[in-house]
Amino acid sequence: MTTGWSEGWGMFLKGEAPLVISYTTSPAYCIEYDKTDRYKTLLFDQGHIMQVEGLALLKNAPNPEGAKAFIDFMISAKAQETLPLTQWMYPVNKEVSLPASYSAAVPELPKTLSADSARTQSAIEDVIKILGK
Repeated sequence: MTTGWSEGWGMFLKGEAPLVISYTTSPAYCIEYDKTDRYKTLLFDQGHIMQVEGLALLKNAPNPEGAKAFIDFMISAKAQETLPLTQWMYPVNKEVSLPASYSAAVPELPKTLSADSARTQSAIEDVIKILGK
């Protein structure tokens, strides 16, 4: 286990780690920037945790109109078309076409799992205690 994704990804690319936890779109990244299709996504029969990122307008936001304008921009095709090659995420806007490198990504997981946040937090605290020793 490393201190962060970048360290783990670097070790994986150098052959110092046999596996890395990353996005299912990481093979697309490797095609796009490293010009290799060497890396594949390992799919688990038990399923995968799906990461979803979102936007929200807070009830007491000091600038609700500005926030609404920002949300409208973020879901626009103009903003969403930058996500696949910068954040390595699928765009939520269905009008956006994916880059060719995404042919190496897994478009839909066969089974997704959800995590119990209290149990996850407890596990994180246990790991931190172990690593702190």
